[in-house]
Amino acid sequence: MIQIPFDVLFGATLGIGTVYYYQSDHLINTKESHYFVVLAHSDSTFHVVCATSQIQKRRDFVRIRQLPIQTLVEVTPTSENGLRKVSLFDCNYLYEETLNSLKRKHEQQPIQVRGCMSQSTVQLLINGVKVSPLIAREKKLIFT
Repeated sequence: MIQIPFDVLFGATLGIGTVYYYQSDHLINTKESHYFVVLAHSDSTFHVVCATSQIQKRRDFVRIRQLPIQTLVEVTPTSENGLRKVSLFDCNYLYEETLNSLKRKHEQQPIQVRGCMSQSTVQLLINGVKVSPLIAREKKLIFT
């Protein structure tokens, strides 16, 4: 696999809905790479949600915590989004990444661009974040 320089990779692909695949420091119980979708970004900060294939486990978590079901968005793989299996995005967690942190991650293990979510799926993900009681109101303001 050819490693694309970080600046080229992000300069050419960054956008709302872009699906990246990488290891995240935010996920403390695993060192495996996960799918992340960009929901908002500024010059140096990205806000992403993460996918899991442990669908029932996430549904149980939301049910037990009595969180809105809309905070879970199930996405079927397509050639456009680049997912490999049905995945669930838990919108109760909105992760903030900086360009510097992503550049460090890319140097350790290349970040892969897998595809782009449809506009309708991105809207479902944003709505999931907006209705989540676990996301601070200040963070939700980036979507207004």
